[in-house]
Amino acid sequence: MLAFVASPAFAQAHPCDAAWPTSQTITPGAAYRVQLCATGTPTDAALLVNGTERPVQALTRVQGPNASGRSLFEGVATVSFVSGAYTLDARVFTGSVEQARAGVLAVQVGAVAPPPPPPPPPPSDPCVSNPLVISGVKWPTSNTGTRSITFGVGTKRWLKETLEWRADGKHVLTVTDDRGCTAMVRKP
Repeated sequence: MLAFVASPAFAQAHPCDAAWPTSQTITPGAAYRVQLCATGTPTDAALLVNGTERPVQALTRVQGPNASGRSLFEGVATVSFVSGAYTLDARVFTGSVEQARAGVLAVQVGAVAPPPPPPPPPPSDPCVSNPLVISGVKWPTSNTGTRSITFGVGTKRWLKETLEWRADGKHVLTVTDDRGCTAMVRKP
């Protein structure tokens, strides 16, 4: 059996007893160090990059066999990785006979693209963030009299006004500005 090794730093008693990675991120342009576990003494190994075979050079045993007879081997594959996604596999040979394959390893070369930024917050209601404020009203003395309105800070263009003349004297003035915001004032 052949498998990729998760990492050179192992908490387990033997690296070939570790769970094998299914993906990893590597740096573009760097030589790819191949670590794998195999039984016996392999004579050759190859790294398959998206199905294309690349020789693994200087394959050496870096740790002896575990209880099931698998040893850790390491070698270097010269591959010019550029940013992107690749599928890797490894083959180990004893003589001309393929001993085993490691299994597919998904590799991301270079930084993984960051997730898109979150969408902007919904626009705030301008009538809430910058309300129409009526700071003073000169109330008419009759329902046909004139009135004047003073706007507060942030004066907007006044589009519409409605005066509700009430017999009890508690008149209501409603003003609408060019944004569609309204303000209401009741005569005390």
